[in-house]
Amino acid sequence: MRLAGRVAQTLHYRDARSSCVRSGDEDWGETEVMAEAWKLLVVDDEEVVCEGCRRIFAQQGFLVDTSTDPRQGLTWAIERPYDAVLLDIKMPKVDGLKFLERLRSSKPDLPVILITGYPSVPTAQHAVRLGAADYIT
Repeated sequence: MRLAGRVAQTLHYRDARSSCVRSGDEDWGETEVMAEAWKLLVVDDEEVVCEGCRRIFAQQGFLVDTSTDPRQGLTWAIERPYDAVLLDIKMPKVDGLKFLERLRSSKPDLPVILITGYPSVPTAQHAVRLGAADYIT
């Protein structure tokens, strides 16, 4: 399933106020139309990942903010009204799991989808315990 589809699916199940109109594409890909644009924060220390996600999600109708600084991203996630956060795990300064742990104290219900190029079962288990909505490798 495409990344945008996974995010949309997570939001669809988590956000009762928003609705998706699907046009028959079973994998929730490019044919999805959102009734109201979802606000997504992408936090990854790699600019190319942030910009790639911005481009992909904007084409799907998302409003996207990106941050390559996890401390700034955490501040934005707490202060701004996002519908979801797409978060890298391996980052300098503050890793994704610490970010998620800190975010949960102020926004326990905000869906956070963790992405990583370094998957591991213990990390996935820790992410789930912290309330991650999804863990994408």
